[in-house]
Amino acid sequence: MDKDGFPQDETGLRACEWCGGLMRQPPTGRRRRYCSRTHRELAYRERKTQRRIGEAVAAAVPPPRPDSSVDETPPNPVPSVVETRRVVGMSAAAMGLFSDE
Repeated sequence: MDKDGFPQDETGLRACEWCGGLMRQPPTGRRRRYCSRTHRELAYRERKTQRRIGEAVAAAVPPPRPDSSVDETPPNPVPSVVETRRVVGMSAAAMGLFSDE
């Protein structure tokens, strides 16, 4: 392993991250990751494509629903027994609901 964490062989040659071909490192400066500018550009395009695919998948998949303790089920449209129970001793006319006044 090189001091920056990338593998190299016993002669100090390092493999190109794109093609795997061996390349010599410069004596000073930043260590090379790719054997050519073309391979560096191809790796960049691949990373960019993978990022865009990930963003598209994230946008297409709805986020998971959060677990909540609140009951979010819609109310039952059929009235319960309590709501349909008739009030004893009162007619519709007595309640004034259907008066013509």
